[in-house]
Amino acid sequence: MALKGNISTSLSYHSEIEGVKAVYMSATIPENGMTTQTKTIMDKEVYEANKELCRADMKAFDKMVEEIEDRNV
Repeated sequence: MALKGNISTSLSYHSEIEGVKAVYMSATIPENGMTTQTKTIMDKEVYEANKELCRADMKAFDKMVEEIEDRNV
């Protein structure tokens, strides 16, 4: 029997507008394997009123994920 496993990086962020969490974003990026990502709108009213800011945060989050994936190659 041999010890086997996998190291992964986990990210957990949120887009916050005036103290309100509008969007929650998380990702698990394993060294080997497929990345899993989740984005959840936590407050639809705040999200709709601030869609540009929230989407900019989501794009920044995607960029972080991509940078980590690229380091793992």
